[in-house]
Amino acid sequence: MTGSAWQVGVATAPFPVPTDVPLGGYLARSGDATGTHDPLEIGALTLHCDESELTILNADVVALDRLLVERIQRAAGLADGQLLACASHTHSGPAGIAHPLHPAWPPFHDEAMRDRFTRVAVECIAAAWSRLAPAELTIAHAEPEEPVWRNRNDPDGPADRRVTTLVARRPDGAIATVLLHFACHPTVLGQENLRVSADLVGAARRSLAARLGTPTLPILFANGAAGDVSTRFTRKETDFATCNLLGDLAGQAAQTAIIAATAATPIAPSIRHGRGDCHLDRASAGSDTPAAPPLRAARDARSTEVAHQGAEMRRRGLGRPWPESIPIDAWLLGDELALVAIPGELTAVPGWLIESSSPFPVTRIIGYANGYVGYLPDLPLYDAGTYEALASPYAPGCGERVTETAISLLDSLA
Repeated sequence: MTGSAWQVGVATAPFPVPTDVPLGGYLARSGDATGTHDPLEIGALTLHCDESELTILNADVVALDRLLVERIQRAAGLADGQLLACASHTHSGPAGIAHPLHPAWPPFHDEAMRDRFTRVAVECIAAAWSRLAPAELTIAHAEPEEPVWRNRNDPDGPADRRVTTLVARRPDGAIATVLLHFACHPTVLGQENLRVSADLVGAARRSLAARLGTPTLPILFANGAAGDVSTRFTRKETDFATCNLLGDLAGQAAQTAIIAATAATPIAPSIRHGRGDCHLDRASAGSDTPAAPPLRAARDARSTEVAHQGAEMRRRGLGRPWPESIPIDAWLLGDELALVAIPGELTAVPGWLIESSSPFPVTRIIGYANGYVGYLPDLPLYDAGTYEALASPYAPGCGERVTETAISLLDSLA
């Protein structure tokens, strides 16, 4: 297929999870899934122009490991650099799809579920390809009227409040799909929840679809630099009602962004891809290990609890195998929009530095993408002994190295 305009195809499919399956994300959770509150989804958005192609695959799971992403790419018949696969990072989805999440965790994986996940993902990609049709792409962002998320170590600390929408419209003006993006741990529901849920992301999608009057509209989601950002200081409860409330605030901001996108200049139909390798030093038991804060530290109870969990994770994970080099991919759509895939949890400040240093008008970090290696914090978090630094498999400086690699990659695309 050739031509000078965007060809866009989209497909989504449910990913049902049976009961008695362990849920992933919370170290201290006990008990398996007891049922489903709202269904998980897998979605594929294929962008094609001339001889170039990019498929964005998203899934309501905690993470996708590199081997699984490569398996999906091969099975879908995609070439290297044509797949951006990202997880929403819900903590109310199944464990066993990505393995392991941390060198300290047991190497549990559910091969039957990984096979089923691969099959559904490949079917979605094939369906998106079969539905390619002309469309116009625009991008815009807006902020929620009330904070939905904050920095989870300091409510006044750095956090990206933007809700971004990449909108594909057909020639008749109808919206074909929306790629929703924001940077937040979608973890309104706590470790006590045993019902499968897409959590904040699912609530935001439902809210946006309802506001647009199109309940069946395929809405995909990509997370950002969310390593130290969550709803810890914005949620009053950890229940489904609070999840819907915060999701509606995000959905309202997304609707505002979509309205703004109607006046935005369409993105020119072209795709360029680049990749850089980032070397990271493994954590050691020496002086680079931050100390967990004392229980009397001036933190809320949850922050203190998870900091001590992080210290225990680091202790258990020392010396176990873990990647020492990670690939960072970037795609440039037109001359305006750059997407940077980070295979882990980059924190807010490095994410801001990459986006603000980019030579392109709009740059967005896509976190939990094309693999997962854990937390990638910046140096101040190591100095403060936060959970993100304590739990990271890497030594101080990892966040800064990822930042340097990503900025260099973006400069090369320019």
